[in-house]
Amino acid sequence: MEIADRISRELSVRPIIIDAHAKVTYGRREVLTNINSAPAYVIANAAFGYRAHQWGVDVNVHNLTNRRYFVAANMAGAYLGEPLSAYITLHADF
Repeated sequence: MEIADRISRELSVRPIIIDAHAKVTYGRREVLTNINSAPAYVIANAAFGYRAHQWGVDVNVHNLTNRRYFVAANMAGAYLGEPLSAYITLHADF
């Protein structure tokens, strides 16, 4: 079971949008056997966007500090979270 909080701040001055948020996840255990656990973690993400009349572009950066963290635990071990990564999204309104 995962308990998480999201702390977010968005600044929007048309046409530019800036969003920064942190995800806080508390430690959790594997459900079936209760043997393995994944420790708590905090990761920081950021997003920058530009909006025009009928289109826009966003740049999202995940895990700004490139922190190693585990998203889940099971009987075999734990799963690593996403490393530092960036995404560009183009969108249009029709």
